[in-house]
Amino acid sequence: ITRVGTRCTMRGGRGRMERARAREYARCLAPTREGVMPAYNFKQQFAEAVESGAKRQTLRRPRKRPTQPGDRLRLYTGQRTKSCRLLREVTCTQVLPIHLDRDSVRVSGMRLSETALTWLALADGFENGEQLLAFFDRLYGLPVGLELIAWEAD
Repeated sequence: ITRVGTRCTMRGGRGRMERARAREYARCLAPTREGVMPAYNFKQQFAEAVESGAKRQTLRRPRKRPTQPGDRLRLYTGQRTKSCRLLREVTCTQVLPIHLDRDSVRVSGMRLSETALTWLALADGFENGEQLLAFFDRLYGLPVGLELIAWEAD
């Protein structure tokens, strides 16, 4: 089995080693992080803040292929519509687990104080913590486990 760029080829494969070679071939075909550029869509209410660089984080459900620090992110509004627009390309700096509940918010297992929740809400484009919790309660229902994805403005 040889890999050249994103192509793999398997030679032989007849006989008792066929299954082992097939497994190795499948691993060779498995997608790599090289060239991964996750795309995130933002509601119109957040588009201006994302485009200006005022909003530098988002709270999202975990993905099948998780975003990792160092990944280049493409931030859009109106994806899958005629009015789709690229807001900016940025580099992911941090991905943290966050758990939202009606009476508490935990980031990486640590409970946030009211002040820290207010700062989190402001950084995510909300006026206060209650507004943030109400938004995610409508969107997913509480309690919910999310990822806090932060990026640096280029």
